[in-house]
Amino acid sequence: MIKKIISFIPEYPVFIQAFVTFIVPVGLSKFFKWVHFMEKE
Repeated sequence: MIKKIISFIPEYPVFIQAFVTFIVPVGLSKFFKWVHFMEKE
């Protein structure tokens, strides 16, 4: 398992990019839903 993780380290920027492109839209949609919910109150 550890060796597998170590072998992925050269692809670290690719992983970060994929992580960001996935998390940012999810985070933004949650944030806007929350803002919309707060405006209703």
